[in-house]
Amino acid sequence: MITETQFRQMMPAAGKRLDAHWPFIDEALRWGAIVEPLDIAAFIAQLSHESGEYRHMREIHDGSNYEGRLDLGNTEPGDGVRYPGRGGIQVTGRGAARAAGRALGVDFEAHPEKMELPEWATKVSAWFWTAYKPFLQPASQMGWFRVTTRITNGGYNGWADRLNYYIRNRQILKLPPYTPIGEDAAIRKFQRDHGLEADGVAGTRTLTALRAMKVAA
Repeated sequence: MITETQFRQMMPAAGKRLDAHWPFIDEALRWGAIVEPLDIAAFIAQLSHESGEYRHMREIHDGSNYEGRLDLGNTEPGDGVRYPGRGGIQVTGRGAARAAGRALGVDFEAHPEKMELPEWATKVSAWFWTAYKPFLQPASQMGWFRVTTRITNGGYNGWADRLNYYIRNRQILKLPPYTPIGEDAAIRKFQRDHGLEADGVAGTRTLTALRAMKVAA
């Protein structure tokens, strides 16, 4: 799928930080079936930005801003600070920690700090990519990088940095060049082909149709 040399080229500033993580990265990618070049390029681009190339395995903020966030499953006093974002692509909140733990067979709800460890940091990111946010992988497999950024981030914070990683990753994997204009055209074509309004906005209806197509395939 991807060699250690390629991975280090994708994260050129990581250096020795990758030493502890690399033995678990291939397994994490295979677990999440992140094996298609377009999917690998997008996943590692988002992972690189979110983690600062494996510099941050825990959210810099202390998590107090998540206190009482029922949408994150933070139902108990102190959950905000107890469950800040952890892992390469940060898994946030009691609910996500519980779900990730069930998927991976680890009690992250009781021991959320385990998501920061090399043996789990990439794997929980793969879980985030393929299960927690189920539209991410289908969009990345289409080369819709702006869409994956919006789903990962909730917006487009750090867009230029994410895009630089993605462009480089595509070059390393010998994929065709990417342009946001090309992505917009591809989304509109998909919408026309599936009887949707061709507005170029990959909303819920478009993403649901895309995921259904991928599942059927």
